[in-house]
Formats: sequence, structure tokens, C-alpha cells
Amino acid sequence: MINCKCRLLALMENSWYSKSISDELKSLHSDENGLTQEEAKVRIEKYGLNKLPDAKLDSLRL
Repeated sequence: MINCKCRLLALMENSWYSKSISDELKSLHSDENGLTQEEAKVRIEKYGLNKLPDAKLDSLRL
């Protein structure tokens, strides 16, 4: 039980909501002005577009 509490506390300490804005921006390699066009292009090439996959439609045939 104690181990679970320690792990939960460790996760909370590393969560974005417990950090200062400046610390979180540093961890994202960004700043208050956002990404440059060049950096955005590099990240899109590396990680892909920030897009959710299209929803799968289940249809019922009558």
C-alpha cells in the first residue's frame, strides 16, 4: 500500500499541472511565443499531425 502511494505521488510530481508554466515550457522546448514555423515543421515531420483518427462508423443494415 505504501509503495502505491509513493508511486502515485511520484506521478503527480511529474504531472504538468503541478509544474510552473516556465518549467513546463522548458520541458516542451518551447516558450510563451509558441513554436517557430521551422520547429513546428520539424515536429510535424517527426511526430505527425496533432489529429485524432477518424471515428469508425458502425452501421446497421436492415
